[in-house]
Amino acid sequence: MMVPLLGLAYMCAGLRTARGQLVQPQVFAEPWRQGPVVRRNLLQLCALYMLACVLSILMCDVLDGGEFNRQLGLLSDAMAKSQDMEQLAISPAIAQGMFMRLVATTLVGLPFWHAPALVMWGQQSVAQALFSSTIALWRAKAAFTVFGLAWAGVMVGAMAVVAVLSGLLGGGLTMLAVVPLGIAMIGAFQASLYPTYRDCFGEPESA
Repeated sequence: MMVPLLGLAYMCAGLRTARGQLVQPQVFAEPWRQGPVVRRNLLQLCALYMLACVLSILMCDVLDGGEFNRQLGLLSDAMAKSQDMEQLAISPAIAQGMFMRLVATTLVGLPFWHAPALVMWGQQSVAQALFSSTIALWRAKAAFTVFGLAWAGVMVGAMAVVAVLSGLLGGGLTMLAVVPLGIAMIGAFQASLYPTYRDCFGEPESA
């Protein structure tokens, strides 16, 4: 539910950086400092996002008959033998399930891409923000396709790094590298959101 607000906080940080201002942790509270109408619309947007995500995951569970969850349960079973864990880790059901859920959550996220910023900076209603965000992505679909492919390449590269580290260091030490790598990638992706908003709608005047 808080994902749209997290992205909005990073957009606020991006705006401050573009203006040469200091970015402080208080930026994460900036969306809550708006008027009551904006706060209400942001909360409604977050609730809609959560509902859409839950419905998309439930739809995926129905489509694969719960096989993905069953395989994950077996994979996380500490009592499983190591060879069984290796078999499950490369199970087609897990790969297909992850791909299906990635596609579903990506499709859900598209209308919400610019919506929180449009609610906060554009003073738009929830429905208007979702519509404007969708239209903006459609009009710039070529640019966003390149954007998505570039980030897919980054993710593939990160997975390759993890695989190499796993072979060199083993599973335990690899986890020490995976966590900061994942945090860095999430931060970098979130930091890239503001330029996409600025290039679609211009720099906010009311911020």
